[in-house]
This record gives sequence, C-alpha cells and structure tokens, in this order.
Amino acid sequence: MNILHFCGMQQLIRRNWLFYTLYALLLFWAFVCQLKYSKTELFEFFNANRSLMANTFYYYLTALGDGWSFIMLILLFAFIKYRYALAGAATYALSSLIAQGLKRLIFAGEPRPLEYFKNTSVKVYTAPENELLLFNSFPSGHATTVFAIACLLSLLVTNKKTAVLFLIIAVLTGFSRIYLGQHFLADITTGSFIGVISATFCYYWIMPLKSTLLEKSLNPNSGNR
Repeated sequence: MNILHFCGMQQLIRRNWLFYTLYALLLFWAFVCQLKYSKTELFEFFNANRSLMANTFYYYLTALGDGWSFIMLILLFAFIKYRYALAGAATYALSSLIAQGLKRLIFAGEPRPLEYFKNTSVKVYTAPENELLLFNSFPSGHATTVFAIACLLSLLVTNKKTAVLFLIIAVLTGFSRIYLGQHFLADITTGSFIGVISATFCYYWIMPLKSTLLEKSLNPNSGNR
C-alpha cells in the first residue's frame, strides 16, 4: 500500500511538474539568500525599496492571504463541484492548523519586524493604512494561505501553464508581507511550504474518493437531483 501511495504521489508531481519545479527553485533561492545574507539585510533589502504606487498595490494584494479569500474560494468551488470544495476546505483547515499551531504554540511571541528592530537603527517601513502587529511572526499565515490556494488551483486546472500565474501572484502576496513590515523572509518561506504540502496532501487523498454526492454542486443548472 505504501508503494502504491508513493507511485501515486510521483504521478501527481509529474502531471504538475511545472508548478513543483518552479516552486522548488523558489525555495532553493530563498534558502541560498538566507544562508548568504543576515535576517536584517534581507528585511532591509525587501522593505526599504518603496513607492506610493507600490504601497497601494501591496496593501490590497496582501488581502489575498486572508482566510476570507480561501473561504470565498471554497464557496465558489461548491458551485462547481463539491469535491473541489471539500479539497479546498480540507486544505484550508490543515494548513491553518499547522501554521497557527506553530505561530501560537511552538513559536509564540516570536517578534515581528517592528518589535524585532525596536531600539535599533533599522527603519521599518509600513503602509499608513496597514495594521501594525508586533508578535507571532513565524510562520506567515498569509503566505500559508496564498501558497495553498496557488498549489490547489494549479492541481485542479486543466491548463497546467497557469501554474506560472498562480505562483507569481503567491510570490507577490508573500513579498507584500515583508514590504508592509509584517514578516521576515523565513516566515514567508516556511508559510509557503506549509501551504504547498497541505494542498498536495489534501488533493491526493480527496480527489480519488468515490462518491456521487461529491460530483454534485450548488449550481441549480448543473443537473443535480
């Protein structure tokens, strides 16, 4: 049985090789950056290069990492197929459980940039409208959510090339958390990994389930009975 699961996971990764290859390269890049540069250097590099247009862009883009974004996506899935909605709900629940468990239990009180750089010469830039948080930095819940969404959508869509678009949106949303002074690169990287692993696991186990109910939807024109 374990061999069958291993082979099934291999097939899943092969079918979605573009998403997983690009994400692996992103992880490798982030890992190298964190080996070569300090936490402070990386934060200053990503946080200090600013413009008024970027302030507005990232302020609104960061909302894609809110839990409400995932909930709205799950509701949308329910109008397409209950199977998709179940995969989305399971992914949201699992990724949130892991991320929030780490954030509030194991790494509780981990300082965010404003607190971390308090009483230092490092300037933390934020958007004026942005809510300023001080603790529970690791991992990033927004990064967890948006990368889980990106991975799940990449697995569900027929055109696998759209994985590039989903990843770009996820990366920019993750970057917004540093730009807005809320997180460090390590928070984003770890959150993204939790999101991708959760989406992959839930998709792998839920999509093969045999149930006529899961093939139905809330769409009144879908032929449900």
